[in-house]
Amino acid sequence: MNPTLLNRAAIALSMVGVYIAGVLSYSHAARVEVPCKADSTVNCAAVVNSPFGYLIGIPVAYLGLVTYLVILGLAVLRGRSSGAQWQRVTKAGFALTLVGVAFSLYLQTISISTIGQLCAWCLASAVTMLVLFIVHGMISQRGEPEVEEGETASTAGPRRDVTVLAAMAILAVGAFGVTASSMRKELLSASSGFTFEGVTMEEVLGSPGKLKGPEDAKVLVVEVADINCPACRTNYPKMKKIFADNAGKMRMSFIHFPLFNKPGHETSIAGAMMSEYAADNGKFWEFMDRVFDESNTERVKQESGLYGIAGEVGLDIADLKKKMDVDRDSTLLDRVNADFYNCVEKMKIGGTPAFILAPEGVQPKSYGFEGFEAAIKEPGIASLLK
Repeated sequence: MNPTLLNRAAIALSMVGVYIAGVLSYSHAARVEVPCKADSTVNCAAVVNSPFGYLIGIPVAYLGLVTYLVILGLAVLRGRSSGAQWQRVTKAGFALTLVGVAFSLYLQTISISTIGQLCAWCLASAVTMLVLFIVHGMISQRGEPEVEEGETASTAGPRRDVTVLAAMAILAVGAFGVTASSMRKELLSASSGFTFEGVTMEEVLGSPGKLKGPEDAKVLVVEVADINCPACRTNYPKMKKIFADNAGKMRMSFIHFPLFNKPGHETSIAGAMMSEYAADNGKFWEFMDRVFDESNTERVKQESGLYGIAGEVGLDIADLKKKMDVDRDSTLLDRVNADFYNCVEKMKIGGTPAFILAPEGVQPKSYGFEGFEAAIKEPGIASLLK
């Protein structure tokens, strides 16, 4: 393949990258989740919203979008260049894609080894950047294209380059519009499959020690989470702030959904059991605040770390260890299992985190965090929080 065609391939691939990074950037800017079916391996929200999804406070998606736009600009400029300028632009494109590949490899390694989840969109971006790097390597190897007789470097290729750019831009903008629209629609909708039939409010609220907020509050929220779920850990402080902002007008409880069969979640059941013990001793939310604190992310992956947190909030460790011995007393484990059974079998909650919103006089619904955040701003519910 000659350098001219390779450069047009670089333009097309750059637009693919712009689309992918654009969707990820939109998810940050509009605070909506990218289309991504979560399972035991893939959880885009967990990866995108993790601390590794930011670099010096800036979403990595924003940096990716700028990078793809610069690569695109260099490809267009290369099509209009010759001689020394062509060489400089080509070297710049090669160097930038090399950095992009290296950073993408780093992010994918972190995603697998530390977060324990994959992001399909991030993986697609990594593959796109890798192919761009290969294309730039081939362009550098083949050298500057020859100019056909009767044309100049500034008129020959650019006309066709503009055609490729325009076609890809139309496709990218159209695809982005469709994707963004579906993301906004998903944001405002409740979780599909959720049902409140066959489960009592007492089962949902659980131990009285897990309740906070006034009994006469007109809006009840039940957070469904796992202490080792990255997305749960990201959204816990956000939910805490919403509750504080609506102090006296919102009541809240918590349901355990320990994803014990997933790597990195080995202490989820133990942590849930300890929190139930904390609830019995009036320290549930104090314990959970410590558990979900960002500084304790790695600490809670060890039972010793959980016991340490329990001691810090003033729980009797000796008595707690007795209660944790399920051969002697299975009360705590039974409560956690009841929460899990209600989530999976009765309410059909598909994953974590989830937020059950039960305003006065309205059928309860389950949302992801972004959907929940949007729902409480709707006039009917917002009026109950005034």
